[in-house]
Amino acid sequence: MAENITITNIQPQDVPRAAQVLTDAFYDDVLWRYLIPQDNLRARALPLMMANSVRYAIHYGVAIKTTDDMGFAVGLHSELADMDLRRMIRAGNFPSVLWPMLVMGRKNARRMIDLTTRTEAARRDHISGKYFYGSTMGVVKTQQSRGLGRALLKKLLEYTDEHQLRFYAETQTEGNVAFYQRYGFRVVAEVPPPEPGLRFFCIIREPGGR
Repeated sequence: MAENITITNIQPQDVPRAAQVLTDAFYDDVLWRYLIPQDNLRARALPLMMANSVRYAIHYGVAIKTTDDMGFAVGLHSELADMDLRRMIRAGNFPSVLWPMLVMGRKNARRMIDLTTRTEAARRDHISGKYFYGSTMGVVKTQQSRGLGRALLKKLLEYTDEHQLRFYAETQTEGNVAFYQRYGFRVVAEVPPPEPGLRFFCIIREPGGR
């Protein structure tokens, strides 16, 4: 049960395991298959991108995990949600910040940049002021029925409620939307998809789930 799961902060030495788990969780995700359709390139680029994201959150945001290392989640405060090059380098992501785009190839990198531009524009359009951006949460596929995701989300919600921050996130499926709605999130927008079949929902939760 989720009530028996212990959550702790991710430490720098946990980054390789975090990248591995998040890659496992998202490798077959429809969005990532669109962004990097080649299995071999996705298998190389995803761990690099996840590691960069986790290192950035350790330095600038909130980075948590289950103590059995089967689930990881990271989030950022609004003013640091855009991971610019200067902050990425300060977080220890140089030269690794450059590797994912080189590994995935030019065409895939253009898709990544296009989607990032779309989602950042949607975020600016639908939320302002101070808020918390839940950027990534993932659990090892074989462990996804144990309540680890719920435990991680509840820990992040405790943080945002304590600091009176709205919680902003994005998700790609109606099933995920239903999961988040149980915790007080509401859909505020659906980003126009870059191609048919893709969905991209922007969701917000007020402090206390109001």
